[in-house]
Amino acid sequence: MSEEKIAIASAGDSRMYEVSDQAARCPYYLIFDRSGSLLEVIDNPCKDMAGPAASQAAQLLAGKNVKTMIAEKFGNKMTRELEDNGVCYIQLSGKVEKALKRVLSRR
Repeated sequence: MSEEKIAIASAGDSRMYEVSDQAARCPYYLIFDRSGSLLEVIDNPCKDMAGPAASQAAQLLAGKNVKTMIAEKFGNKMTRELEDNGVCYIQLSGKVEKALKRVLSRR
């Protein structure tokens, strides 16, 4: 079984950027393991979708074995889709690096 992962909605493609205020339509998802190592940077394919992005974004993350997602804000559709896909969500703002450390320190 592969390790559970943490996804952070980010305004940019590294941990030095701010956590995005859009969960489903953020510019990037940064995927980390439980030790805080950056595993993958995803240029979010849902960011410019014409229709609802929440379902596609939640499925994308669940397919990457993400179990926790961090964003500054979550819409009702996104929270519902994440829950349906077994992903918990945490609202945090500030730099990605700081948000990741806060979540990892809770474990």
